[in-house]
Amino acid sequence: MDNYGKVAVLTSQIYTTQRNITPKDAWNKAISVQNISDKTCARTAFLGLAEVVIL
Repeated sequence: MDNYGKVAVLTSQIYTTQRNITPKDAWNKAISVQNISDKTCARTAFLGLAEVVIL
């Protein structure tokens, strides 16, 4: 799994354990934990999928 796959998994874990957090904030937290640069394409793809699943 590449770095952004790991960030996506971590984001899901953060979001499900901390329900008072938005998917975008969970993504930002996961990016900082993994210590990698935030790529717009990866973030947009994940958040788009998260929005479909959440709604």
